[in-house]
Amino acid sequence: MGDIASQVNRSLELFSSDPQGHGRSLRELLERAPGLFQQAVRGRLETAPESAEARYVVALLSSRGMLLSVLQELFSADQRAAASIAGLARRLDPGFERLVARALADSARSGGARKFDPVFLLGVLESIRGAPEILFYLENLRNSSQPRIRSRMAILAGKAGRAHEWLNGLFGDPDARVRANAIEALWCSNDDFATELFARGVQDAHHRVVANALVGQYLQGDAAATQAMERMAGSPDPAFQAAAVWAMGRTGDASFAGVLRALRKRHENSPLIAQGALRALIRIGQATRAAAKL
Repeated sequence: MGDIASQVNRSLELFSSDPQGHGRSLRELLERAPGLFQQAVRGRLETAPESAEARYVVALLSSRGMLLSVLQELFSADQRAAASIAGLARRLDPGFERLVARALADSARSGGARKFDPVFLLGVLESIRGAPEILFYLENLRNSSQPRIRSRMAILAGKAGRAHEWLNGLFGDPDARVRANAIEALWCSNDDFATELFARGVQDAHHRVVANALVGQYLQGDAAATQAMERMAGSPDPAFQAAAVWAMGRTGDASFAGVLRALRKRHENSPLIAQGALRALIRIGQATRAAAKL
């Protein structure tokens, strides 16, 4: 490992001085020891994802069908860095998104050992704006037996756009996480479908779904959502109280500050509410300061 790693690192460090020569060296090292090469380049991809050498390595690994393996290792250590590399791969190769979608569809069909973790592949697709056509490859995942996969599918469907049928189906899921994510996927939407789903969401039996729906209504400019959050904070159910506090903080609206301070004082012996109110106040303060800089 040492000799290969040192040669790879040397070529990466000196890449900008002679891209052609060091590019050739990197190709030869990859062909000589693919596994060791992949281990050696992960650090550079993590720390300098926008460098010329990183772009070359991403293109090289992609051309050899090895990029997803490296991304999966990186994803387990640093999801933000993996998302950055996925975005770079998409810019370098317009077909990258379909490649990931096909790998995800294959993983859903395989009953035993999988080459790639479906949650990792969903994470990659979530990190880049999904094109509507990729949903074709993911049809089998709509009814996955794993709630964590269905919940991430809800987010992905919202990013892909024109996925109303999918989101409508996911909103009927028995798992509250899936329903909540279907709502959250529409937070940036202002169309009639989103409005309808938010209205259905506030009637849900689960606190997280209701809170997400109220945030959605607030973001659409529905003035009634503000009062609904305050009423929810007065619920006898601590889970609904905490969810309402979170929703207020998520809006970043300073008008909730007085309510949150009162809730924090009233529930000082309830860490769930008091700490949640403090976090919400901190978030509102951050949003207020950021807005003042604009």
